[in-house]
Amino acid sequence: MRFEAIITKRKDQKLSEYKENSLFTDEILEKISDTHNLTIKEVVKNVYLTYNEKTIEFDMLIEAETPTGQIRWISIELKESDIGKIIEQSLIRRDFVDYSYVIINSSVKWLVEYILYVWSEYIKKEKIGFFSAYENIFVLQSKYKPSKIKIKEEK
Repeated sequence: MRFEAIITKRKDQKLSEYKENSLFTDEILEKISDTHNLTIKEVVKNVYLTYNEKTIEFDMLIEAETPTGQIRWISIELKESDIGKIIEQSLIRRDFVDYSYVIINSSVKWLVEYILYVWSEYIKKEKIGFFSAYENIFVLQSKYKPSKIKIKEEK
């Protein structure tokens, strides 16, 4: 049995009001879609999920569909820097999604060194993917890990 999380509130601010949102591009979305052979149904920016009376904010949630009609959820966490914080956020949100990505504005060299020497055990276990916005390069592809919690829209 999977637990349920409800999308309870979407922030109303415009995309331009969130500086970090500019790190996410149509090109990145297309790469994610192509990499996992998914059709993107909806991209929800700066959204809150309520689960067990707690509210968790996601920078982006993407609802996608497999060729066989299965729904897949992808989380995207965005940061200009502070890689430690963004990885912690991704780890907290991982149970809610099938794929998880971190997009950070840093060089590939620095990002790879940090992942290898500080977070490698967690990254491998949770199958989190990384993208360097600075160099516009996929550093590590997220791997499928079925979500433990079903996401539903609030009625």
